[in-house]
Amino acid sequence: MSERHPVFSGRVALVTGASGGIGSALCRSLALEGARAAIHYCRNRASAEAVAASVESAYSQAYIFRADLANPASADRLVEEVEAAMGPLDVLVANAGVSGRGSYEEVDGVAFDEAIAVNLRAPCPRPPAPSHRGRRLLARHRAAWPPWLPCLLA
Repeated sequence: MSERHPVFSGRVALVTGASGGIGSALCRSLALEGARAAIHYCRNRASAEAVAASVESAYSQAYIFRADLANPASADRLVEEVEAAMGPLDVLVANAGVSGRGSYEEVDGVAFDEAIAVNLRAPCPRPPAPSHRGRRLLARHRAAWPPWLPCLLA
């Protein structure tokens, strides 16, 4: 039987919206494959701590980071904080997202701005440094797109 080599061994993986649901499962999966998990949350620190504890007890090193991705400066700081604590970012899973209910006509300016900031801008907080080019993997779940966004892109 051949020896197993984790795909993301030693890599730093940031998962946004990782305090529950799909995000927490993604953290565990990446950690199982050897990644060092950067667990992002906005509001639920206790859940993020529980995810970190489960990752650390079974798989790999984990850190938690808080950021409100609706604020562009906060999204940029998130990447800086992850890299300061863990080293260069190799994997970004843009799992965080907001989704309003209702039609295009029912969406107000505040909901629109928040959805654009979290769902479109935050996944790419800043261009990678020249030394990081070719090292990042970006993944985005399509369920995070607000239902009215296709009306704007059409």
